[in-house]
Amino acid sequence: VQAKRQPGSAFKPFIFLAAIENGYTPADILLDAPIVLDLPHGDVWKPQNYSETFEGEVTVRHALNQSINIAAIRLLMAMGPTEAINTAHRLGIRSDLENVYSLALGVSEVTLMELTNAYATIAAGGMRGDPLLVQRVADREGRVLEENKIFREEVIDPKTNYMLTSL
Repeated sequence: VQAKRQPGSAFKPFIFLAAIENGYTPADILLDAPIVLDLPHGDVWKPQNYSETFEGEVTVRHALNQSINIAAIRLLMAMGPTEAINTAHRLGIRSDLENVYSLALGVSEVTLMELTNAYATIAAGGMRGDPLLVQRVADREGRVLEENKIFREEVIDPKTNYMLTSL
């Protein structure tokens, strides 16, 4: 629950959710073509797809379904990393996330608990709940010594959540 790791492509659904919330549809077209970005210290970033190939124009649906890195990066560039960061935080990611385009590739470290909770939010139709390990503690006579209430909050519009899970 404390160790942080890069989530890699497991972070992409949060990028695509932010895009849907910003008006993108599953049928919108993204460009999967080589990209070269200048970095602050004079370095150059040339991200690649896992397949080391490019498909040209692809739909948002196809890009997420096939986990196409370049399309996800271009999507993040179009809306800005802040949108995706805010979306991930709303779903339960508490770790600081870097405001960089490589966020689309899951470079910012998160805990497994955070990632699991964010996915659980999507699986629960957009209802986020904080992880709850102990719901109630009672003594041998049944007197409640401690009780934790289950907290749920809608953080994704149900229609938007349906669209994301459909992708």
